[in-house]
Amino acid sequence: MSLAEKLETPTDAAPAERGALLAGRFRIDLSRPVDFLQQGASIAVEAADIQDPTNELVAVISSPYSYYRKPVADAIKNSRNGGTLDLLAHGVVRFSSLDIRYATVFERPRGGPVHKDGHGGMSENLILEKVLPPIAACLLDLHQGAMTHRAIRADNLFYSDSERQTIVLGEAISQAPGLLQPTVYEPLESMMAHPAGRGDGVPAHDLYAVGILFLHLLGGEAPGGGMSDEELYRGKLLKGSFSLLAEKLSLSPRMSDILAGLLHDDPARRWNAEKLANWRDVIKETPRRGRGDTRALDKILFEEVEYGSPRLLAHNMISKPKAALDLLRSGRLAKWIKNALRDEATATEISQIQGSIGGGGPCTGAQ
Repeated sequence: MSLAEKLETPTDAAPAERGALLAGRFRIDLSRPVDFLQQGASIAVEAADIQDPTNELVAVISSPYSYYRKPVADAIKNSRNGGTLDLLAHGVVRFSSLDIRYATVFERPRGGPVHKDGHGGMSENLILEKVLPPIAACLLDLHQGAMTHRAIRADNLFYSDSERQTIVLGEAISQAPGLLQPTVYEPLESMMAHPAGRGDGVPAHDLYAVGILFLHLLGGEAPGGGMSDEELYRGKLLKGSFSLLAEKLSLSPRMSDILAGLLHDDPARRWNAEKLANWRDVIKETPRRGRGDTRALDKILFEEVEYGSPRLLAHNMISKPKAALDLLRSGRLAKWIKNALRDEATATEISQIQGSIGGGGPCTGAQ
């Protein structure tokens, strides 16, 4: 929701020298930014607990024009398994008569960020022992409540303690779900959507992001570096995410199996949070590697190019609307979907659209 929607009236602003209060307890100081937690349009600043000044806290404040995820905040605050920054309070804060924003207060991650691109990769053992367990714990809680994190990426991973022993996921509340995710972190079903419109998604989106995160940490750089969004999309369709993005890394059999399960391009076959948490038992049965998009039994000709991938065909039809309309009217598309993809339900829908725009009747014959 955004602040343009109806909200409970925030408490009166405290005098400027004291800072605004959240929940009558947490003082938020806009003049003291926390640079390593700044992401997107949200700002991160220091906060203080007036009941216990020894607590080291940080407040993340949404832009007054941005979407924020109050249901996810409620779920994380009530979580028993942890795995994320410890959320102490959230709500609307009045910083001045004209400055009203949504804020969340967390325990400060005293060890700072886990990863910076260009500083080398992380070992498989460290990922399996320190990164995987807290992420799995967090996702088990969220997914059981029919919610998603949608901000799992390398720059949103932190050490909660100054000894840098405990790793936690960063916040996923102050901005729209998926907004800050690099394109490579998005699965085929959402990666070409506008970042602001990616939506909450489903648990499979989070698990895919975990797989990309592991590749990112292992390689020390974002996978698919140097490829455009278009090249990434086509590559995932034609080769499959695992083959495209993991081919240059030297992986152990166990890590290969984990990544194959997380990066499967069919969300129905992708691992869930329970499988991730119990990976040692799951990899006794080697997961099948995803192969990108569904492969048709036969190809269809569109603009002098043959296509066996329905998603790639659809993607190219968007950029050539007149030719796409001609293909639809001809009846060839519906016949191809029915005969080469064995998808009668979709073929019937396409036939109905075809009839409504003046094309031929329902598909019945061979391509």
